[in-house]
Amino acid sequence: MRIEIKLTEASVEDITRLRDGLPEKVRITGLHEETQTLEATLNLTVDEVFQLLAIQNIIATPIFEHTDLEQKLYTKIEDLDFSVRTQNTFRQNKYDYVGDIAKKQPYDLLQLHGFGKICLDEVLVCLKKFELTFGMELESFPDSVIIGRIEATRKEEEQRIAKERRQALQMKLQMNIIDIGITGTAFQLLSKAKLYTVGQVVRHHPEDFVRLGFGIKSLKQIKDRLATVNLRLGMIIILDPIGS
Repeated sequence: MRIEIKLTEASVEDITRLRDGLPEKVRITGLHEETQTLEATLNLTVDEVFQLLAIQNIIATPIFEHTDLEQKLYTKIEDLDFSVRTQNTFRQNKYDYVGDIAKKQPYDLLQLHGFGKICLDEVLVCLKKFELTFGMELESFPDSVIIGRIEATRKEEEQRIAKERRQALQMKLQMNIIDIGITGTAFQLLSKAKLYTVGQVVRHHPEDFVRLGFGIKSLKQIKDRLATVNLRLGMIIILDPIGS
């Protein structure tokens, strides 16, 4: 595993000592003229990182980059396009990553309850795709440190996607009904009922509009226009604050 370290405020003395201890590992990328400190990038092994930690008064930010093999081995099985049977078998037997499969032999998998030849064929296709084989000697797998980083990154990505979806939904709900193309009688009836935004409309059920005097055509227009923004009537919407 390669670890990239970025130094943002390193003195000339620090860089000199690093170059003495870690030849050809240090690349200067910038200079802060006011403070006379340097920016630099280092590509290090884990052991070399400990040498870096011995140097005081520098701000260092490690950026871990996994090798191609590590990215393959630590791919989550649940993210793969396996059949329900295969996924359930691996889940029940605590096979979490592709590496859990690669370090086994075919007969090990066939011993699992519910795992047959069709499941094995799926796994063979998967390993071929990842350019891996059965029976790999993976002495350092699984590595709890790598798993921790991967899971942290995974969680951050899930939170980012969830936040973006909340923001997109909130923008839709704040739109005026005319912005999604509701016009004519439907628009007039909604305005009379003081339902001006998409968010106000989707919280109501079709029966509510029938009671308000909406006809079949007006109700259909509302449903059709909401569908264009992937919304529908009768939605239960709970939004966390955007910034959370």
